[in-house]
Amino acid sequence: MVLVDCGSIQSFLSTPKRGRMEPQNFEKLSITLPAEMAKAVREKVISGGYGSVSEIIREAMRGWLERERRLANLDAAIAKGLADVDAGRVQALEEVRRELTERFAGKAPRMSVKSPKK
Repeated sequence: MVLVDCGSIQSFLSTPKRGRMEPQNFEKLSITLPAEMAKAVREKVISGGYGSVSEIIREAMRGWLERERRLANLDAAIAKGLADVDAGRVQALEEVRRELTERFAGKAPRMSVKSPKK
């Protein structure tokens, strides 16, 4: 078991956007990891890659939250596209292809695409 010692304290961290110290509230949690993961976490701390186990967990959480945000945006874009189809706001494939070809003509190197054999 790895204890994530974040404490129920208020700490101050600098935020990259504002460049000033912002108060951050922490809550102490206890997590259980498989032995292999716990070993990897300890090794990163021992090697100096991270200052603490908590630092590793916070970075992992930031990555997970970013992934969740991107997936939510993708889900919203898909839902919008499906709503457009349901409402009849669609274009024929050839029309889209022509518009894209005109829009990007000369902006990128052309790649030859093999047509499927019929």
